[in-house]
This record gives sequence, C-alpha cells and structure tokens, in this order.
Amino acid sequence: MTDKLFNSNMTRYRIIEHTLRDKSVFVVEWNDRWFFGIWGRWHERFHCLTLEEAINKIQRLIKIKNK
Repeated sequence: MTDKLFNSNMTRYRIIEHTLRDKSVFVVEWNDRWFFGIWGRWHERFHCLTLEEAINKIQRLIKIKNK
C-alpha cells in the first residue's frame, strides 16, 4: 500500500468528539464525495469510547479497501 493512496483515503474520514451522559464519545464519519470528488455528505459509521479505538477502526477500513 502506498502512502499516497493511504492519505487520499484517510481524508474521507473524520472523527468527531461529543459528550453523552457525561462521557466522551468519538464518532467516525465517512464522506461519500459524489460530485467529482469535491462535494459529498458525511455519514456516521462507528461510535467509539476512545480516540485510539476510532483511529484503529479507520486504519482497518482503509487497509481492507486497499487490498
């Protein structure tokens, strides 16, 4: 897997932190980029309790996609 391909796929994901019942929850969102790769909507994918878990999920999804 090349770094250029990994970085281009990494920009399609973002992590948002919010508070739920006095605990931090991290939401992994994915952008579909439907109009020539410029515009798109953000879709929720996963809810994680730690930032490390959210990063690991994104990296795992990219590795699966690039195989």
